Amino acid sequence: DLSWVSVVVRDEAARMLDMGFARDLEYILSKVPKKRQVLMYSATMTPDIDKLAKSHMVKPKEFLVSADEPVLDLISQHYMHVDNDSKRDVLKAIIDDGHPRTIVFCHMKHRAGQLTKKMVNEGYIAATLHGDVPQAKREKTMKAFKDGTIDLLIATDVAARGLDIDDVDYVINYDMPDSPETYVHRIGR
Repeated sequence: DLSWVSVVVRDEAARMLDMGFARDLEYILSKVPKKRQVLMYSATMTPDIDKLAKSHMVKPKEFLVSADEPVLDLISQHYMHVDNDSKRDVLKAIIDDGHPRTIVFCHMKHRAGQLTKKMVNEGYIAATLHGDVPQAKREKTMKAFKDGTIDLLIATDVAARGLDIDDVDYVINYDMPDSPETYVHRIGR
């Protein structure tokens, strides 16, 4: 019974649509009172989000934060084209220079897990973060990464949104992201 709901908050609205939850979101909104406040948050504003906002909000207002500058001036970006067989060697060369706190993004959880295992076997202090990692272990991993116990976090895009980590030295796209929006989310960690 959602008849008592007066405020609906949707965080990561674009990601929810990307993951196929559009029908679920529509269903939930059909079950809450028509007189309600709806807040939607999304780091990227896609046409689908705009359409969703206009269909479920009364006089929606859009607030843009640094819309012209999707990447902060504080972030220095570099591109290296590396063949698949050399990626791990290049990654090791980058992180061996000072052991920076690094997040490495892979496309698939299997690849993230394999890379983590190989890096740990070679003496690196690393952990993996993906959708199949239980919540308790995710929290333990994030605490260890934040406090410096782990300096190499290998993750899928599950970590590209919603994480706020201070003093990350490098974000490495081991696998290229599927979209510019995902790229912005990844490097903003």
